[in-house]
Amino acid sequence: MINVTLFSSVAFIYLISSFFYFCYLFFRKQKIGKAGTFLTVVALIVHTIAYLVRWIESYQLGIGHSPLSFFTLYETLVFTCWSMALIYLVVERTYQVKILGALVIPLISLGMLYASLSPNLSGDIEALPSVLQGNFLAYHVVSCIMSLVAFLFSLVVSILILMTHNSHTATPLCRRFFNQLPPLKVLDDLSYKTIAIGFILFSIGMATGAYRTKIIWGSYWSWDPVETSALIIWLIYALILHGRYQRWWGWKLSSALSIIAFSIAMFCFLIAASYVMVSGHYPIL
Repeated sequence: MINVTLFSSVAFIYLISSFFYFCYLFFRKQKIGKAGTFLTVVALIVHTIAYLVRWIESYQLGIGHSPLSFFTLYETLVFTCWSMALIYLVVERTYQVKILGALVIPLISLGMLYASLSPNLSGDIEALPSVLQGNFLAYHVVSCIMSLVAFLFSLVVSILILMTHNSHTATPLCRRFFNQLPPLKVLDDLSYKTIAIGFILFSIGMATGAYRTKIIWGSYWSWDPVETSALIIWLIYALILHGRYQRWWGWKLSSALSIIAFSIAMFCFLIAASYVMVSGHYPIL
């Protein structure tokens, strides 16, 4: 299928972009940094076109559902990478921190390469089971995944904050990297805002998930493992945001809480995917 070919080509564009960001990290040449940004924009455009092509091909196959209504791990992975690229470009444009591209874009390229080359993943378009058709599925999964991507950015920035604070013990090469980062105040503001954006998106995901639960199970809440762990995540990030707003703690504790919260969020994702325990998140069909 053409969409799979496009997604595969995107992986290599991100890979080349990663090379330019790494070169920018060492040589600090603006032309190199601009080349990395340009290639990332190109990759995101092709990535988006691939989604449109996949949508058209789904109707040509007689399946006809939005590619944002994820059902396979392949679709989830390529959308996660798309979200990461989009949010990164917004962050780079807003904060002028090209240096983060050396950390984020390689993750995107590795994710896309795994989706394209792994024998365990199939790019085939599959029909959605009747129980997953409609029911706000696209809104639910899109908001949930984009919220996790926003939380991931907060995680990366939080780790950088803590490492920068202790950079005096780092190697000369690492200290050179830390010296190129924005001030701690800017990094802390970036971490706080990405958590806020992720919190809003995650709240939308929980609301649409509750609506789907009402349709499928007949009630808005059933204390399923996924629902319970999602509530824990929501409460932790709400605590982080409220604590910072009330100035109960500073950037150091906020960064540590962000790392803990994301670890719990990943555990929740594994529960949702039925890797950790049995859940009714996807009902037996």
